[in-house]
Amino acid sequence: GGAALVGAYFLGPRIGKFGADGKPVDIPGHSSTLQCLGTFILWFGWYGFNCCSTGAWGDMALATKCAVTTTMAAASGGISALMMEVIMGNSADLPPILNGILAGLVSITAGCNVTEPWAAVVLGLIGCVVRFQEERMDQSKHNGAAYTAWALVCVKCVMDRINRCFTFGGFWERGMGQGPGARL
Repeated sequence: GGAALVGAYFLGPRIGKFGADGKPVDIPGHSSTLQCLGTFILWFGWYGFNCCSTGAWGDMALATKCAVTTTMAAASGGISALMMEVIMGNSADLPPILNGILAGLVSITAGCNVTEPWAAVVLGLIGCVVRFQEERMDQSKHNGAAYTAWALVCVKCVMDRINRCFTFGGFWERGMGQGPGARL
């Protein structure tokens, strides 16, 4: 995420993306039906990725928690996108909601196994805000860079001591994750 953000900064926006007044020129969507279908296909695939990538093959409770946090963050991202559109005076439209859902999914991916469901709602909401701030830049060049970096930062924000012990088997609490000098 960070490397993509730096690369996008140096490349700059596409020619024609911004008008003479500096405001972004809207690119009309081609098919809302296909955009919605693509978002839900991604959302469905996210369950397989989040639940299985945590190594929870023998622990269905952890896999279930991953599915719940994934759902909560995605729904929170979509709802917060809708609220942001209405608050900013725009009409409620489908593409921003679908982008909010994807922002929520990206926000929860790195820490789905160590995040409580209430925190997943907060992460989805903040991920959506980061995504909308990123939209001020050129979408095609910056697509996902800022909120992918946010997803990596948010893991530490929501991971408490109990979840670290449960997920990593107390690895960090025993001092093994801090390098040899930390135990001296």
